[in-house]
Amino acid sequence: MKLKYKILSLVLGILIVSLTALSLPLYWYSRSAIEDELDKHFLSVLQITENILDKKLLSSLVQEPSLHTVREKLESQLNLLLTQKIQGLAIYTLDGYELVSAGRMVSQKPIIKTLLSKSDESFQNDPSFVSDLYRLSNSDYIKVAYLNIIVNEKTSIALVASSDAEFMIYIDQLRGSIFWIVIVAVFIALSFAAAFSKSLLLPFLKLSDYANAIQKNINTKKIKLGRRDEFGDLNEALIEMHDEIRNTDRKNKQFLADVAHEIKNPLGGIELYLGLVSEELKEDSNENEYIKKIKTEFRNLKQIVSSYLDYSRPTKIDLVSLSLNSIIEDVHRLVEQDMKQRNLQFELIGEGSLIGDESKLRRVILNLIKNSIDAVEDDLGRISVEIVTSPNQTQIKFSDNGIGIHKTDYDKIFEPYHTTHENGFGLGLSIVKNIVEEMSGTVFIDSTVNVGTQIVITLPKKENDKKR
Repeated sequence: MKLKYKILSLVLGILIVSLTALSLPLYWYSRSAIEDELDKHFLSVLQITENILDKKLLSSLVQEPSLHTVREKLESQLNLLLTQKIQGLAIYTLDGYELVSAGRMVSQKPIIKTLLSKSDESFQNDPSFVSDLYRLSNSDYIKVAYLNIIVNEKTSIALVASSDAEFMIYIDQLRGSIFWIVIVAVFIALSFAAAFSKSLLLPFLKLSDYANAIQKNINTKKIKLGRRDEFGDLNEALIEMHDEIRNTDRKNKQFLADVAHEIKNPLGGIELYLGLVSEELKEDSNENEYIKKIKTEFRNLKQIVSSYLDYSRPTKIDLVSLSLNSIIEDVHRLVEQDMKQRNLQFELIGEGSLIGDESKLRRVILNLIKNSIDAVEDDLGRISVEIVTSPNQTQIKFSDNGIGIHKTDYDKIFEPYHTTHENGFGLGLSIVKNIVEEMSGTVFIDSTVNVGTQIVITLPKKENDKKR
């Protein structure tokens, strides 16, 4: 599906949710409008009833509530005013005593007495009063209105009208319909969200992870989404960029290897002639001192060339079963003399094995231990290598209590030619990173200035390695 159709679907989903949100105010508006119309009708009927009622009969009934004839006449007058909307009319004293009633007033009497007791203050401010909707025990709704009628200077009565709020049946039905509309709309919105997370968000996250993986390791595996929309086009462009980066890196390394080889060839001849000249000179002559200095610089130059060759070496891995403890102990023996002279402590913790390239792994371990040796102080230095294994990966943790690394330099230390040591060439950690990435591993660094550094190499276990 093209992106524009997905956006159209998103807009449709938003529209559905918006319509649902608008339906809620519609419910309250409909209920309020119908209720207001009923209130106006109540007050109109009460005004008409006040004008029709015989005030003399009212005064007589108030003075003598037991006059049945008077009650019957007033009841007849009230019956004439009953309508479909006004289903009950009654006359009460303000203290809640019923004088006469017509229509259906039985179920409302408890409510009317309660409201009359609360409406004294209302009658002082306004002679008419309309109650809120009340729900009876049988789930019916009623509404009651009152009008204060002055019978004589000393007496007032309450003319009461009541009605079943039948419109609430339809309002409740509307509320139920809105409820289900909301449920359906939420379900549709969640469906759209799930669809969009799968069709838009997930491919975006995959492409973002792919770009980050390329930045960290140019030898990372390609990610193909297999889509034919805009994300598919972006995926193809990212794959082409990945290929170009890898080709450029391979060409650069090949060029570097060619230059290093061209330099290394004449170095062999120079080393031979230096040896011949040194043999011809006397041990204590000044010329021999110059030769010794030349040899020292020659060794430095040879080490630089070897480092360049290591850095540009083709990515060829010879996988064999390896014992990490044996490799680390062999590397330790290479630097053991230097560590003893500086009185440095070394510790190997844990044990493990994996499937890997022995020569490359040995180079990684040697470079990292040498870095730790350069970072620690004589007599105080402590260097440890810890092996941690799990079902899916093996970690080798190199720790020291050296000078540490500033966090601002974290991104730079693996770049070629970046070094913090006077005699360093800036290729050691670059070589480490290249080899580890060739083995589909990762390098993590954690360091605090003047406290120490820990570098963690994480290598995934091969299938053969997991079976062992």
